[in-house]
Order: sequence, then structure tokens, then C-alpha cells
Amino acid sequence: MTPERLSELLECPEKHIPLGDYCYDYYNGEIISCPFWDYRDDLPEQENGYCYFLQKSDWDINEEIEKSNKSSFKFDDDDIDEKTGMKTHFPTSLLWDQCKECYLNKWKENYENS
Repeated sequence: MTPERLSELLECPEKHIPLGDYCYDYYNGEIISCPFWDYRDDLPEQENGYCYFLQKSDWDINEEIEKSNKSSFKFDDDDIDEKTGMKTHFPTSLLWDQCKECYLNKWKENYENS
């Protein structure tokens, strides 16, 4: 996205961000993605979502959650599944799947007032 286009969109982001829980909407049978949503080629699949409005990727959001003092996502030996060796509790941003992290136009009140 060009800096000019981003600046234009940021003048009134509520106007451009779709209603609901996702970074897309349907219009005349077509999926229309939020203009702020994108993905990054330099990050792994299913972790490569990016939001120009937030200026954050899935990785950025997950890192913030892990570092947060309020977070319950603290890893220790109890968080490892003994059978698989995998972490059992971890933060998960779903920007890659076009699930909203920005909360603009997300709640029911927004639908009722539009």
C-alpha cells in the first residue's frame, strides 16, 4: 500500500473497515477485503496477516500478548503436552484468516447505528 493511499484511508477508517468480526464483507456476491488487510510474504503461512490500520502483523500481536503482564499466556513446563511435546496454551492472532483485531465496526451497536 502506498503511503498516500494509507493516509487517505486513515482520514476516516470507520468508513472503510467492514462491519462485523471479519476483515471482509460480501457485496453483490463478491468478497470485498478490508483495504487495511494484507499478508506478509516474509512470515509463515497462517501467521502472515497484516493490518495497515494497526500497523501490526500476527507476529506482533502474538508477541504483545505473550509479553503482557495481564496475559495468561505464560509458558512453563505445565503448558507442554507430554504426548506431543507441543505448547498447549498460546496466543493466536487470526489476522491471516481475516479475523478482526482492530474492533472498529465490530460490535452489534455499530450495526444498529448504521
